[in-house]
Amino acid sequence: MITALKDPKNKLILDWSPKAGCTILTKMFFRQMGLLEEALEYNSWIHEYRMHVYSKNYPITIDDLKGNNYYKIKVVRNPFHRAVSSYIHTMKYEMMHAPVKKTLWRWNANISFETFINYLSKIDLRTCDPHYSLQKKDYEYEIPGCFDEIISLKDIRDAFQNLNETRGTHFDLTGLTSSHHSKLNTQLNENVSGKKWSKLKDAIPDYKYFYTDNLIDQVYSLYADDFADYGFSKSDI
Repeated sequence: MITALKDPKNKLILDWSPKAGCTILTKMFFRQMGLLEEALEYNSWIHEYRMHVYSKNYPITIDDLKGNNYYKIKVVRNPFHRAVSSYIHTMKYEMMHAPVKKTLWRWNANISFETFINYLSKIDLRTCDPHYSLQKKDYEYEIPGCFDEIISLKDIRDAFQNLNETRGTHFDLTGLTSSHHSKLNTQLNENVSGKKWSKLKDAIPDYKYFYTDNLIDQVYSLYADDFADYGFSKSDI
């Protein structure tokens, strides 16, 4: 199933991945179509409406991605940032624990970022849970270069403002939030790569403090396709 969103009126397709702004982007998409209130009334978790209502009414096909009838956009996130976000998400939500437990026999729901990356090195990042899988999806391997524009998450405000001006759309991020966002402790400036979650959950530092040189190499290797296809580099740490 192709999880992107299609706007038949404006001939747009918007794709993204979990832990790459998916909740805010979905809200923005439905607001642009005048459906945000309806979606939130259906369920406060916006993805329920996306999966069970909208995507069923407006499915995306391989032909949509191959053809020229739609302007196709993908929002992506720096893989170094996303790996940390994936770790935090996995630690915070019990529903995320089961697949990790199957692979890490000493799993106790209280692992470090370093151990989490070790877990990722043991699984197939094309078929695993989408919260830490590759951002590059199967249909992108089948249809190389299928997106007309790749937008980095950090640039979404300017990028969608430009899209409004060039294509007459009305994308607006004002006031949109996601409950998944974690508060950062900007006063903490020490490396925490080996610290267990119980020592971090109330004082999460900036993502760069999760990395050692070895972890930089590991994440760069694990997400090599994302780095290569979306314009990120090893120096983006």
